Amino acid sequence: RENKAKVKANAKSTSYEGEVTVTFTVKSNSSEGTTTKQTLNKVITKTELGEIAKKDLESVKTALLTVAKDLKVNEVTIELDSKENKAKVKANANSMSYEGEVEVSFTIKQK
Repeated sequence: RENKAKVKANAKSTSYEGEVTVTFTVKSNSSEGTTTKQTLNKVITKTELGEIAKKDLESVKTALLTVAKDLKVNEVTIELDSKENKAKVKANANSMSYEGEVEVSFTIKQK
């Protein structure tokens, strides 16, 4: 499909008359068939997060950012393991940056 725009002089214009058709192409951010996504195991290389205050999403997210400072947390989903002190970090389906998943582990700070 060709992208076109028709530019017409305003009917009341005293400077311009007529019209012109402009054609253009829209550049894609990435060429088809290639991916610029990083696999999460290359971003989160340290899977032992250390000690966290409590077993909740915010604590795991904070610990993740300590070991992977450039992680875009809005592009991943964190699923806590209900039985063990582990969590799965998965790339969101619509993530522009990541693909795959990584399992991380942690310990809970004793009160």
